[in-house]
Amino acid sequence: MQYLSGDRLSSLADEGETWSVSGMPTDAFAEQPINVLKPRVLSWLLKTASSKTSREYRGSFLYGELMKVEGGTYLKPWEKAKFTFRLELDKRQRIIRLVTSTELKGNTNTTDTRLSGWGSDVKITAPPAAEVYDTRL
Repeated sequence: MQYLSGDRLSSLADEGETWSVSGMPTDAFAEQPINVLKPRVLSWLLKTASSKTSREYRGSFLYGELMKVEGGTYLKPWEKAKFTFRLELDKRQRIIRLVTSTELKGNTNTTDTRLSGWGSDVKITAPPAAEVYDTRL
């Protein structure tokens, strides 16, 4: 299951419903096109970077190139979609932020993913049911 909150929340949601839930299967990052938790993908991304410092990598790629590395399926029109990325690392070289951006039909779509708490225990709790707009079929 995937819970989302923010500007993309359906206008069909009732007052007080600040989350939506989907029964669609998701990858590690639902909205983030790059799954940096896959070593093969991360290695490729670092090699793809056109600008590199000790704590930041920047570059661009075509979605079709990413899917060849990822091994996933995609819609043919997306093959030539150009994405830019910025990957930030902490002083221990752990990923702390990944920002990707692409332009679709004149609109820029940016996804900003932040990672923290490396090595700590994690407990994930769904939002209260009263705050969730259910989009599952």
